[in-house]
Amino acid sequence: MGEVPQGTLTNRIAGNYSLLSSVVPQQLALDSAAASLPVQDGDYVLTWNAVGQRFNDPFNYVEGLGWLPSAPVINVGQGFFYNTAPAASRPWVRTFNVNQ
Repeated sequence: MGEVPQGTLTNRIAGNYSLLSSVVPQQLALDSAAASLPVQDGDYVLTWNAVGQRFNDPFNYVEGLGWLPSAPVINVGQGFFYNTAPAASRPWVRTFNVNQ
């Protein structure tokens, strides 16, 4: 219950590790245009495997190749660790509007 955040939504990605999630409650592939994640070469994502009680293998971003082994998909309400270079603090800005 409640209202879905709309408009320009910003998450701050700090250098090194950040614990992030989507502000909008929707499943999101991090390579999609809707994600608009400002990735850089060498960034990587860690997601939690609840069944195995461990982190999954990292999803690595390689300039020119994209996400390897595949683009991470973040489920509704799922958080993930995002690692980037220490000096790479930047905003993750998304624009989201509910169609009426």
